Amino acid sequence: PDPPFKKCSQGHSHSAFHLLNQPEPLPAVPCPKCLESGTVPPYCFDLAWCRELFAKNNFGLSRQMICIRCGAAKRGSRVKLADILSPEIFVSYAVGESPKVDGYALSIRQRVEDLSDLVCWMRREPGDETIRAEGMKQSTCVLALLTDAYAASPEFRWEMRQAIEQCKFIIPVLLPGWTGANVAVAEGEGDINRWWYHGQSIVDQQTGISREAEPVLWSVLGQFPSPIDLRDEGLDPHTMRLEPDTKVENLLVQHLLQRFHRGGAVEQTMDQ
Repeated sequence: PDPPFKKCSQGHSHSAFHLLNQPEPLPAVPCPKCLESGTVPPYCFDLAWCRELFAKNNFGLSRQMICIRCGAAKRGSRVKLADILSPEIFVSYAVGESPKVDGYALSIRQRVEDLSDLVCWMRREPGDETIRAEGMKQSTCVLALLTDAYAASPEFRWEMRQAIEQCKFIIPVLLPGWTGANVAVAEGEGDINRWWYHGQSIVDQQTGISREAEPVLWSVLGQFPSPIDLRDEGLDPHTMRLEPDTKVENLLVQHLLQRFHRGGAVEQTMDQ
């Protein structure tokens, strides 16, 4: 039999074999205002370009894009970039602590986005709480990149409180600069998150804020999974980048993708 053909709305015909052997189309994301209004087909933005613009704009949530179809329909052509991308992961780290920490954070964000197709939000410079709160509100997961200095900082405690209050799922990652040893606990003892005690001891020593003064913060943080340890494996100290195809890289992406399945995010509650 003759090979099947596909005809487009303009009358052009191509064989199925020809179409299947074409280069893969560029990933695109539809305009949210077009979807809301029922416009078919919706105007689509280049996903890679949107991500690059998002990063170059210091992950600003106020940057706007132009939708041609929305403009033609007289419903306003400007669309917030954050509404187009809808960041799913909030990257929490010590902004400006050192060039290495900044380099590690940027590399981890890039690898996570490349491997999981999830969009990350992160600070590139100290910003006000309003911007951080908006980034946290739109995200589902919080990727906490931990060092001793960050654990003792007010920024860390503020972002963790926001994550807990908004029922975000927290994935801790230990970077070089975290000096606490992972405590191996025998099966059956129940407590496998004793690494948080090191973080609390740092806060005790450097700020004088005791665990009793922040009981909710530390008791809730201790219920999240054991951290992904990037101190001895996974980070190249010379390039300050996350090494590809390593066990810890795969584990990091696996932890994130477990929160997103069948196209929808798992809703986190205080009981989970």
